[in-house]
Formats: sequence, structure tokens, C-alpha cells
Amino acid sequence: MHKIAEYKGPTARKYAKEKAPYGMGLGEGLADRAEAIIIYGSSFDDPGDDFTRMVAFDSEGVKLATITLEGY
Repeated sequence: MHKIAEYKGPTARKYAKEKAPYGMGLGEGLADRAEAIIIYGSSFDDPGDDFTRMVAFDSEGVKLATITLEGY
């Protein structure tokens, strides 16, 4: 698994609200608390199916949500 992208501040909140597969599709209350989003993807060497994983954090670094989608 490797890091694909990281968003912070207003960009993170916008991404948190955007519906999958272009964002996390979080509810407005949760999305408004997102301060950072890190996106990970599987590597060709990883066992199992390919996936993209998005993780949202608040301003104190507390994990708010994790969304995993199949594929890249």
C-alpha cells in the first residue's frame, strides 16, 4: 500500500463531502470536521484485490472515517 495524495483544510472538507468515487461521501456534519484526508492505494505487489482507501482526520489528528473502494 502506498500514499497517493493528502488534502488539508478547505480542500479536505470539499473532498470529504464529494460522493465516491471522487471523494468520501461523508455527511455534512462529519465532513465539516475533516481537517486532513490521506488517500492510499494498493500496490501491484499487495496480495488480494486492488483498492483505494481514504482516511479523514480532525484538527487534533483523530480519525473520523475510513472509506475503502475496490480498484484504483
